[in-house]
Amino acid sequence: MNRPPSVAASRSANMTPEGAMLQTTIAGSLPKPAWLAEPERLWAPWKLAGPDLEQAKLDATILAIKMQEDAGIDIVGDGEQARIVKLAINLVIAGLAQLMAEALVLGEASGVSRVALLEVMGNSAVGAPFVKYKTEPLLRDDYSATFTTALMEKDIDLVLDAAEDAGVELPVTREMKALLRGAIEAGYGDDDFMALFPHLRGASDREVVR
Repeated sequence: MNRPPSVAASRSANMTPEGAMLQTTIAGSLPKPAWLAEPERLWAPWKLAGPDLEQAKLDATILAIKMQEDAGIDIVGDGEQARIVKLAINLVIAGLAQLMAEALVLGEASGVSRVALLEVMGNSAVGAPFVKYKTEPLLRDDYSATFTTALMEKDIDLVLDAAEDAGVELPVTREMKALLRGAIEAGYGDDDFMALFPHLRGASDREVVR
């Protein structure tokens, strides 16, 4: 490896079964060895192929695990897995944001108040923490960025790159990319990605029902 994962690797607060917070150290996406691919380059081509490539990937994973153990990392992984998990979570969050936006636009267009719909959503089977977390800002039409629309588009681009690298098709993700791009072009790039809602509402040209 070109550099070891430092003990300054990200600190992650995990919940124990009893609900107590447990501080752990993890490493994110680790650099590839120079003999496997060009380091510090996104999606650098492999330097090997066929069985040699598979063996090289295995060797690199073993090295990554050994270096994390030597550095005292609490949660050991192959580095790439952590990056993919982070992207997968952001993909789900982006999808939830768009579905919430569509549900709210439908509700308001049908005479259902936003406060009533968000309350029911939050207390229903779809009441994920994200839904409850976004309720108050949505009620205030507050789109101050916790994660901008532009940054979410960047992560969706990385998801699509990862899907191409893995040889899988993600049709909804491609649609999500187009929706985020539309919001950015409408001027919501620096706003919170939940601005998917006012963007969709504006496109629908509906009167707001609170």
